[in-house]
Amino acid sequence: MIIGVAVGAALLTGWLNGSASGIRSLTSLLLSVPLTLAISAYWIVPAVIHLLDLHDNQLATLACWTWTEGRATLLNAFWLNTSWGWVHPEYFPYADKFDSLPLSILRFVIPAAAFGALALGKGTDSVAPGGERRMRLVLPLASVALIVVLLSTGTNPPGNVIFDRLYGLPLGWLLREPGRFLMLAALIYGILIAVVLEANVKRRLVDDLIARHMPSISTGRLIALPAIVATVILIGFPVYTGAVVPDSRPLLPPAHIRLPSYWPQMASFVDGLPTKGAVLVMPPDDFYQMPYSWGYYGNEGFIPELFRRRVLIPNEQAYISTSQQLIGAVNLTAQAFLRHDWHQAESLVRTLDAPLVLLRRDLDTQSHARVISVASPADISSALHVAPNFILVRQIGQLELYMLSSPLSETEYANEFVTVNTLTPDLRTLSFFPVGTALVSASPIQGIASAIQAPPLELWPQIGNELVWQPETRSGRTYRLAQLDASKLTALDHRGRYTEGLSGAQAVYEPSNQSAVTVSVPARTAIVNGDFSQGLWDPVGNCNAAPAQLPPHLNAQVVPAGAPNRLPALELSAERDSACESQLLSWRGGSMVISLKVQHVRGAPPRLCMWEIGANRCAAMPDLPSRLGWSSFQAAISPDQGTTSVRLYLYADGNYPNTDTINRYADVHVVEVPSVPEFMLIADAPSSEAASQQLAILHESAHPAWTASGGTHVLVDGLLNGWLLPAGPTKFSAEYKYDVWVRGAQLVSAIACIALLATMVLQRLAMALRRRLE
Repeated sequence: MIIGVAVGAALLTGWLNGSASGIRSLTSLLLSVPLTLAISAYWIVPAVIHLLDLHDNQLATLACWTWTEGRATLLNAFWLNTSWGWVHPEYFPYADKFDSLPLSILRFVIPAAAFGALALGKGTDSVAPGGERRMRLVLPLASVALIVVLLSTGTNPPGNVIFDRLYGLPLGWLLREPGRFLMLAALIYGILIAVVLEANVKRRLVDDLIARHMPSISTGRLIALPAIVATVILIGFPVYTGAVVPDSRPLLPPAHIRLPSYWPQMASFVDGLPTKGAVLVMPPDDFYQMPYSWGYYGNEGFIPELFRRRVLIPNEQAYISTSQQLIGAVNLTAQAFLRHDWHQAESLVRTLDAPLVLLRRDLDTQSHARVISVASPADISSALHVAPNFILVRQIGQLELYMLSSPLSETEYANEFVTVNTLTPDLRTLSFFPVGTALVSASPIQGIASAIQAPPLELWPQIGNELVWQPETRSGRTYRLAQLDASKLTALDHRGRYTEGLSGAQAVYEPSNQSAVTVSVPARTAIVNGDFSQGLWDPVGNCNAAPAQLPPHLNAQVVPAGAPNRLPALELSAERDSACESQLLSWRGGSMVISLKVQHVRGAPPRLCMWEIGANRCAAMPDLPSRLGWSSFQAAISPDQGTTSVRLYLYADGNYPNTDTINRYADVHVVEVPSVPEFMLIADAPSSEAASQQLAILHESAHPAWTASGGTHVLVDGLLNGWLLPAGPTKFSAEYKYDVWVRGAQLVSAIACIALLATMVLQRLAMALRRRLE
């Protein structure tokens, strides 16, 4: 936007003052841009590398941020306020004042005055001295302001006609939350209002208007400027009264805070330690805004800014999706501390390359702002105090720093590693291997143990009354079945059936078969007429009935052969409210697995709810796919405590802009299972087989830009860079291929700054010398 404003200003100069002025402005801009780019190269180059490396699947979905456009209407955009938080008094305690007179009217005076500059082109003013030149300024600026106002409505009409197309372009995600671009409209408003005031002073427009209609008043010209100034002062009262940073607000603590001295003291101490590696902040956050006992509630960006060392404090609420593998590893570490599972805890901090653990005891877990669902800092502290492999290094104020007693290395050779069949291995598997064992995403290797991670239970095929998993096995290996959710390991050391410790599941081991291991879970059908072959479950219901003057226009029908494989399909449609079909499931207290086919035709995306009667909420599960065409959906749930029965709802939500909603559902299956176990099959290599390869690990985030002197690049623990090398002595080194670009950019910025300062000093010295000579 800054570049656009700079180029636009140069072009506008040429538009107003002729081509010669425009060429001079563009020439000055072209001379200054290289210098600006050189000075800024230290951050531009890393930013460009980061942007070019982003892929669509790394970005948070539209649904993660479109809720911020709840107030993004054209009316609000004109007075430069589309902020979603405006209706929440804890963020804007003064907002209600703008809904009452006189501010409810005055808030529109500024845009009216700005766009009122367009009226200067009418009548005598357009031919007055400077009038034509003024209009050459007003027309392009007003057009740009209008376009920005229109785009600021984002995915809402009417701006969605343009915004949606722009968003689909490469790097279009940079337009997210377009209300922030209203700052450009605010700048243009200021220029347009200045034009109006200038015209008023020069032409006495208000004087003429008042003299024409109220001859007894002749001081109109003196009224316009004070009126505009008074309006700005009244509308801007939150700034000069301090209300914009309130000391009292609902739910949240005062906005004025003072960072306790123990935070910078701890950061200075940590940065001074000789220990290499990152700092892991505990307990893990449950939201991007957290409450503290010293009166702060908000984003925790201040923590990594205090440290020079890398800080691990991930959260899931971001424009760029945080690695679920990283979030899972951090959460597992906290759970390992609480369970006193020091073996797993050490394995995880080694994987994270975070030998330092910073425990925050100043989190306000009893905050009134919201329900806080984090592990107890006091419980983690008590656990770490008795840990055999973590030591308390320093306590400053409400912060405690612990350190892993054994050293870590940025680059290491792993003597123990296991191949695994997925890029996102469950790190709970590390508990079943010696500390320091790595999980390598690769095909099985001679002489190396391998692990086969079972897919989620909802993806297991149903055979008869069972859900079945049959992993591919290899002859000559011995097998162990790990139940990750129960931390149990069963050795399959003889032919037969195993049920002990498998949470209702059973395993069958037949070494002579091609699939030597079969794991199954009993499954009981819990739904009737899931294929709609017998028609609707019930007459269509209205699951969002709201008082209205218009009928909701809800409909439900079964379309014969309307789904894949010529299966019947339930079609739900709604213009307003929500059309729904529901069925009370046959539930006996176990977990449930649901699968169905869904087609989004138009309007609001499809939706389902497994309503927990008693707990009175929908069971947590992923959203249904909303792409056009038929898709498959599977999910497993374990109803919450207090649930007495479960009812399944399928929806078509109305009230969608400019169209009705139509969604189709088919082939609905719901089965009840004893639990939702998670398995990993471990295949141990014969002791007679020598390992054919070894592993080098670089404790940096996995990325293809890392290159090594040899070996095959692999993913380690779903997080790190690794290279498989031939067994035996070997030379190894790794480097980041963009490192030379980043360091070069830093050098260019330093040279540019020095050159600029030197030029300024020399100019001042030359001016001083000329004055002396004169």
